[in-house]
Amino acid sequence: MLHKLHKITAGFIGVFVLFHLLNHTASFVGINNHIELMASFRIFYRHVFIESLLLVSVVFQILSGVYFIYSRWGNRSGFFEILSNDERKA
Repeated sequence: MLHKLHKITAGFIGVFVLFHLLNHTASFVGINNHIELMASFRIFYRHVFIESLLLVSVVFQILSGVYFIYSRWGNRSGFFEILSNDERKA
C-alpha cells in the first residue's frame, strides 16, 4: 500500500510540475500569453485544497523515500539491481 501511495503522490507532483513548466514555456510565445495562462492555472493550483495536497504529497514523498532507503539498506547490491523496480523483495 505504501508503494501505491508513493506512486500516486509522485503522479500528482508530476502533473503539477507539467503545468508549471507549461506555464513557463508559454513565455516564449509572449509575455501576455504567459500571464493569461498563469492566471488561468492559478484558479486551480492556488486553491487551498490543491496547495495542501501538494505539500502533503511532497512531505510524503520525502518520508516514504527515506523509509524505503532505510528498510532496504544493504539488501541490494550491484548497479542494475539497485536501479530496478523489483518490488518482490519489499
